[in-house]
Order: sequence, then C-alpha cells, then structure tokens
Amino acid sequence: MQDNVFETYLAQSTEVEQDVEDIRESRNDLNNALQKLEGAVVTNEVPTITTLSDDFGSFSAKVALIGQVKAGKTALVNALLGVSDLLPSDVNPWTSVVTSVHVNCTPPNGKRAIFNFFDEQDWEDLVSSSGRIVKLAKKARLDSQLDELTEQIEALKERTEGRLGKNFKMLLGNRHAFTKYDADLIKRYVCLGEDDVNEDKEGRFADLTKSADLYLENSQFNYPVTIADTPGVNDPFLVREAATLQNLGDCDICIVVLSAHQALSSVDLGLMRVLKSLKSKRLIAFVNRIDELPDPHNQVHEIRDYIAGVLKKQNLDGDIPIVFGSAAWADAAIIGNYDNLPEDSVESLAALVEARSAALKPGASDDYNIDNLVDVSGIRALRATINRKVWEEVYRPKVAADANRARRIAERSLLYLREANKGPDFEPNLAGIDKALSELKTGQKGLQKTLDDYGDSAKESVKMNMATTYMSFIKKEKIKLTTCLSKSGKVGDWTPDTEGLRTDLNAVYSEFDEETVQFFGKLNDKLLKTVSGAYNLVLGTSEGVRITPLPVRDAPLPLSLMRTMSIDLRASSSFDWLRRKLDKSVYLSQFEAIATDDMRSTIDEICAETIELHLGNVGDSMQEFLREHFVTIKSLSQQGDDALEAQLEDLRSTDIETAKRMKALRDASDVLLTLEAAFLDDEPDDVAQFGVAT
Repeated sequence: MQDNVFETYLAQSTEVEQDVEDIRESRNDLNNALQKLEGAVVTNEVPTITTLSDDFGSFSAKVALIGQVKAGKTALVNALLGVSDLLPSDVNPWTSVVTSVHVNCTPPNGKRAIFNFFDEQDWEDLVSSSGRIVKLAKKARLDSQLDELTEQIEALKERTEGRLGKNFKMLLGNRHAFTKYDADLIKRYVCLGEDDVNEDKEGRFADLTKSADLYLENSQFNYPVTIADTPGVNDPFLVREAATLQNLGDCDICIVVLSAHQALSSVDLGLMRVLKSLKSKRLIAFVNRIDELPDPHNQVHEIRDYIAGVLKKQNLDGDIPIVFGSAAWADAAIIGNYDNLPEDSVESLAALVEARSAALKPGASDDYNIDNLVDVSGIRALRATINRKVWEEVYRPKVAADANRARRIAERSLLYLREANKGPDFEPNLAGIDKALSELKTGQKGLQKTLDDYGDSAKESVKMNMATTYMSFIKKEKIKLTTCLSKSGKVGDWTPDTEGLRTDLNAVYSEFDEETVQFFGKLNDKLLKTVSGAYNLVLGTSEGVRITPLPVRDAPLPLSLMRTMSIDLRASSSFDWLRRKLDKSVYLSQFEAIATDDMRSTIDEICAETIELHLGNVGDSMQEFLREHFVTIKSLSQQGDDALEAQLEDLRSTDIETAKRMKALRDASDVLLTLEAAFLDDEPDDVAQFGVAT
C-alpha cells in the first residue's frame, strides 16, 4: 500500500510508460514472429498459425468495474477514457446494462455501437412466475413479499411492452447496431432508474437490453482494452445478475469501486471476498468521491487505515492496490474548468491542493490548473495501476501461452522440412512409423481413461468437501438461531453468515484447482515421454526433435459461488418466515430446508458447469497435442496418402529455398522461446530443452 495515496503522476510517469511500452513491444514481437511463421510453415499448418495470429491480433485485456448502485462507476469509466460525456452518468437514472467499451479494438463490420436484447428464455426468466427471481423468493419462504414481487415483475413487463408496442416481440433475441453513437443514443438502451424517465429517450429499450458494446479509438490506453461498466451488485431485483457475473467471469482485472462515505460496506466486502479468493492478483480498489469529504488530505489516510484493518481482519490484505480519487474532479479536468463543481467540492479541492502543495508538479500554479486537477483526482494513479496489472497479469501470461503454441507449430514444420529435404530416395522406417502410430493411438485411449477417472474422482471429492462445508455451516447457524430463540423467543439479530460460507466453499474449490494443476503437470510429463518415444521409434533417436509441452491452466472462476442464493434473500433484517410465531423446531427445520436446497443446486452447478467444462477443455488440449504429433509422424510414411505425398514433393524445392524456410522457422522460434521464457520469469536456458532443434 502506498505511503502517499495521492502520489502524483509525475513520480510514476516513467514506470507507467514502461508498462505500456512493454505491452506494445510484446505485441509487436509476437505478431512479427507469427507473421514470419505464416510464410514458412508447411501447407497443412497454415490455417492453424493463421488462426492463432488472428486471435492474438484481436485480443484485448478485459477490465470490469464493479460496486454498488450509484458508486460512481459510470463516471469513472468516462474519467479513465478522458471523455466527459461518453456514457450517461447522471445521478438518475442509473446504468442497468453491462456496457463494454472496446478501446482501440476493431469494430465488427464497422459497427461502433451494438445493443443485444434478451431472447425469449431470458425474458421469461425475468418476468414469469417460474423465473429465477420468483423461484429464489419461494425457496427463501418470502411469502408475504411474493405478491409484491410478482406485482413488480408484472409492472416491468407491462412497462416494457407498453413502451415498445408491436416491436416488443420482434426485438427479443435480436440486436440494434449503429456506425456511430452519442450519449443520447446510449441512454435509450442502458439507463434505468426512476419511473419518470423520458420514454422517447432515456431507457426506452433498457428493460430489454442484455448488453451494450461500444467501440472507440482512445489515446489514454495505447493498447487494446475492454472496460466494462456493470450494474450495481445491489441492483434492485437482481435482474442483471447473470449478465454481470458472466462479465466478471470473463474479465482479467476487477476494479471494486467504493464510496469514500461508506468504504467497504457489507456488500462491498462480500463481493471483494469472493473475488479475492478467485482472482488474488487481479483486484484493484478505487475509493471514489473524496471530493465530498471536507478534509480529504487527512481523511483518506483514516479511510485507508480503516480499509486496511478490515481487509486484514478478513484475511484480504497484502496485494490489493487501493487508489483514492474523484471522478467529479477528473470530469472537471476533462472539461477544462471546475466551475460546475459544487461549492463544497471546490473547497475540498482547495484544501487538498494546499495540503499537498509540496507534492505538486514543478511549476504548477495554485489556481488548480488541469494538470493538478487530474493528479489529485486519482485517475492517473488508477490508469497506472491498471497498466501494471494488465502487463503483469494479462499480457505476460497471454504472450507466453501463445508463444508456446506457436513454437509447437514451428517444431512440426521443421520436422516436415528436414525429412522432405532428404530427397525422393529417402526410405522412411515404416516399421518404426507403424509402431509409433500404434503407441500414440494407445496413448490417446489411455489418456482419455485417465482423464475420465480423474474427473469422476475430482468431482466426487469436491461434492463431498463442499457438502461437509455446507453441513458445518448449517450446524453452526442452527446453534446461533437456537441461542437467539432461547434467550428471547425471537430471532433477534440472527443473520446467517453466507459470506463466510462462500469463503469456505471457495477454499474447497481452490484446493481442487491446486490439485488439478499438479495432476495435469504430471500428465504433461507423461505425454512428453510418449511423444518422445514415438519419434525415437521413427528416427532412431529423439534428440533432434525438441518437444514443447502444453501450458498448465488454472480452473476458471466458479460463477455459482457469486450468484445470489435463497439464503441471501432477507425480508428486512431476517427471513419472512422468522417473523411468524412458530415453534422453535419449525424455525430450525425451515432454515435447514432452505440451506440444504441451496447446497444441492450450488454443488451440482459447480460440478456440471465449471469443473466438467474445465477438465473437458484441458483434456481436449492434451488429445489435440497427441493428434498433432500423430499427423506429423504419419506424414513421414509417404504412403497411402496422395495429399501428404504431394505436399512432401512440393517441399522438395531447391536447397536454398528450403534453407531459407528452415532459417525463418528457427529465427521465429528463437524469438518465441525468448518471449515464453522471459514472460514465465525464466531464463531461456531453463527451457532450452524444449526448443526447436537446429
């Protein structure tokens, strides 16, 4: 944590520029290596390397802003981009749609604004009596609130259909796309708040809009990045929860936006706790609205100490950067004056600048010039923190992984060229090839069985450990509830500790992730031995064939552990059924029934939608690894396959041409090896055994 939470941009500028330059250089180096490979690899590898090149060329880091309703997330997005009125950030209405701003990314088909609508199933989930919201309320026994909830849902349905008329059904499952946009257009699709919005402009399509994608060129970020503004985590009705969680699941960096007046409320802390356990190095906390503090210079230190204390108590301290600032001050800097700031805000700014006069940029005046205003707004510090996180947590592993993939493609092409260049009189070791292919097939079958067995065992272990965690939670809460009832016959202040439950469930999932990484690492070693043995059978030795291993991937974020549970739903301070005059045993059985139902649905969803998907994806990569080398070895037989024979004949060009192609492959591979090693914090020699043979 910074000693001076308002460290000026001047002191950070060199470091910030270096992060951006590292991103730019890594992109250029990898792009150049991939382009060189496209002109040198053999024919059947061209589509693979082209796809890899296209995917990397369109890659952008994904940054999501999350926080409570009206925490200032939208205004902060505008401030980060240096555009005052890009996204509507009025107090009313609030943003109700996940809005992704794709910065320095290529617009699809020239469309710079794309608004996707809910399909029929999405809409039914929102407004029908069998939808998720009503189901949650029923599970939570919110009987007295159910009628009110149903009325709200019906009102939402009537309002939306009334606004859109005959176009309503035509919009479901479709999208609107535009080649240009402005703030008024965006308001029609993403804003929702009070009932008195202008139906012709603000919020006309907002009830039906599922997501919004905007594209722009912007010099504030000199690399492709997507910045997503999400609905508040305490958004009424939970209507956007699924879309928001999906966005968080896909994002690389999460910025938790807090309010200086209420930093780390229970909602903030709960969300941060969940994210922290799953993305330990990808969180940033931005404390907004310091312009509303009477003495920001001193108060931010008090707030920082408070946040640090809370995080430490929750075992969340250590590596979460905390940046303080004001989107309102940043907006004033963008406009070029602070005339529109409230008087209290101007006074706070004056007090802050005066207190920090020694830290102002050399030559800066005392009349709050724009440079000063940007510095004290915290936006430069936030951009610097984002750049650092994007470089360390996004681009470094991305470049390393793609360099690994490209090197494996280059290795196979070098082998093709080397064998083809031996001339038409070359007689391959057919017996060795047949045996090698047979062993690779056996390896594929054995791999699948190993993966299936491990998958069954891993899921069973997760189910058992999570069920144990749930039962421990239920037991503890029943004791707490019993104590409350015994003392006064009332539930008192009892509230089930669902955030603690999530923390414990996350710990179980993290343990699964760690064990899986180790398992796949050992399996990778076994695959390398299998492939190396196959080449040894064909060539008499495997020393001339260097094999790059697959990277080991972490398990994805389990969105089920962030989703609202029926246990989370409360009527005022406790469940609706707890206000009734029931026997103590009925209270306890009702709570146990709700918690047990959550346990079953959550565990089943994690196993089916997260663990199975992850294990399947890694398994597919490993099978593809074996298949690629199977095809390479099969091509060396030069028999029974006219296409492969024709390709080998085509490769038997002049010695000079072949030498050029092999040199291009080796040069590109050297660059890729250096990139991969450097970005994995290793020296090139440490992974040289996996390099391309010279």
